[in-house]
Amino acid sequence: PEDILECVRAKTGKNDTVLHAVLRPQIHKLLAGMQEAYATEEARLEELKRLEEQQRFEEAQAARREFQRKQQRLRTMGLCPAGFAWSRSGQGWRCNGGMHYISDAQLG
Repeated sequence: PEDILECVRAKTGKNDTVLHAVLRPQIHKLLAGMQEAYATEEARLEELKRLEEQQRFEEAQAARREFQRKQQRLRTMGLCPAGFAWSRSGQGWRCNGGMHYISDAQLG
């Protein structure tokens, strides 16, 4: 590219004929290096994407297990003192009668 040639010309004081003779043989090595760098970056980005997807999956699985554990704890406790079942409400559980509430923290 002309902007690169202009920079090299300014730094070396060489004319275009000399610069083309010196630089042209280096083009294939440069292109191969750039292609390798591109392929490496593409592989790195793909691996990063895979790891992020795996992390999201594992976090969703952990949240699902935690929710199931809390539901099991509620089943073990049984109905509320007034005889109603529990439903999810905010950061905890409220009985279907509306009078009793157990926070997630209380369920442990």
